[in-house]
Amino acid sequence: MTKRQGKAMFAKEIKAQQKTILQVIEEYSIELPFEVFVNICAEIKPREYTIASSNIANPNSIHMLITLTLDKLGDGEERLGLTS
Repeated sequence: MTKRQGKAMFAKEIKAQQKTILQVIEEYSIELPFEVFVNICAEIKPREYTIASSNIANPNSIHMLITLTLDKLGDGEERLGLTS
């Protein structure tokens, strides 16, 4: 498989279907130690709130925006999202 073919396959099989690292490992029967799995997973830093106000419109106050998302993936699975 060429680099171009690999990129095309990744785009179609993994990215377009929004597969997680764990789904890829399971689907392609990849064997790796748990420690390696943990090390390749990116740490998601929570963003618990967003300042959603304008200091021009409201100079003496701030408004917080907190939302929860539920994304439907390509395989029909739903995933709770981290967002603010």
